[in-house]
Amino acid sequence: MIRRSACFAAKDALEHLATRQLDIIQAIQSPQVVVLAGFNEDLLDGVVLLQEIHIFCKMELNLKQLVLDQVGKIASPFPSEIFLPSGKSVSPPVFDVDGNPVRYDRVTSSSAFEWRYSDAMERGLAIASAPAEDEESDDDDMIRNGSTGGRTRPQVRFDVVAKVHQPMHTLVQDLRLTGALSFESIPKKTVKVQFKQMKCQTYCVPGLFQFSQTLLKILVDTEDPLWGYEEVQPRTQRSLIPRGKRSRTKTPDKTAVQRAYELLMAYNPFKVGSTGQSTVPTERFYPNERILLTEGRGRYEWLYNINDWKPLPQDTVDLVELDLPLVELKYFPYGHEKPHQLTVEVSSVWSLNQDPKHWSPSLIGDCLTAPGYSNLCQHVFFDLSSEDLGDGTHAATLNVSGYPPGALPFSRVNPTA
Repeated sequence: MIRRSACFAAKDALEHLATRQLDIIQAIQSPQVVVLAGFNEDLLDGVVLLQEIHIFCKMELNLKQLVLDQVGKIASPFPSEIFLPSGKSVSPPVFDVDGNPVRYDRVTSSSAFEWRYSDAMERGLAIASAPAEDEESDDDDMIRNGSTGGRTRPQVRFDVVAKVHQPMHTLVQDLRLTGALSFESIPKKTVKVQFKQMKCQTYCVPGLFQFSQTLLKILVDTEDPLWGYEEVQPRTQRSLIPRGKRSRTKTPDKTAVQRAYELLMAYNPFKVGSTGQSTVPTERFYPNERILLTEGRGRYEWLYNINDWKPLPQDTVDLVELDLPLVELKYFPYGHEKPHQLTVEVSSVWSLNQDPKHWSPSLIGDCLTAPGYSNLCQHVFFDLSSEDLGDGTHAATLNVSGYPPGALPFSRVNPTA
């Protein structure tokens, strides 16, 4: 059994900021600006990763097109987003190396990729990773799920903690994913994966920058369309929170979000239509699903909108039995058959609290260094393809340096300096 875990972030965008961060702050001509690297969270809702430059302002600004063009040119080749205290945001244009504006769909087609463990690792976006600290176990206390054909289905437990650090502080925050699942994998016959537990927790030192969970994704993939389902749950569920009552706000690129879902269904994240970016401040669009199930071609993916589980004590999300994924598949041989594959991935998005009052120097001190990233993707990966797998546990600690050396402190910046 192959088990891996990692924490991904917009490393390339942060590297770009290493030399252009101050230029962006001066172009905006406003004090108390924080410039970070992050993934586009509208596309994360559509399970696509796209690195961006995120600019947070403590005061409302009336940004002229000339300023937006200048910011866009400095941030390019990465898209950028300017977040205002009102909860609205503005998207500067993107430019090529010759200074010509580039359509947003061209950026996504060339730079966006599917939110999968292997893809993010291949692109070198891991800021912390851990090989499996695996233990094969026959512990009688392991959760059991009955027997099939005289055999008890093996169980896997996992406990992965990302420890986010910053200079001058031992620990800023613990981001924890804990879960258990049983599985059965008989090539060309049956597959069953059933989650028994899924809990997400965070602990934060009071008064510091805080990451909050916004999305949870669970994926079961056979990579073979000849697998058909016998049972799948939970199905897509409507949101418990009325649209427009969400706590997060970002720029709605509704076309991009819709396109991301279409790309996912087509399993080709690089077929895109045309779209443009508006520089008019707007509030973020949210899908109206509490749980969104995407299925087809031997692949089943659940996207959980964590806002529907909040507020909960200690920022804990603990899925009840009815919300835990279960998929039971049967093989229907037809034509060319692929090698047997079964992978399970658990992913979480942790986003920086965007409420400006949490970023006030009077609350956190003028010398506190802002995180390098506006969001992080924590990921756990299992390859369950083999027939002869037993019980096991995967425990890992990921030490995340979310505050890179040389990062600008969050303080009053003189834009004319």
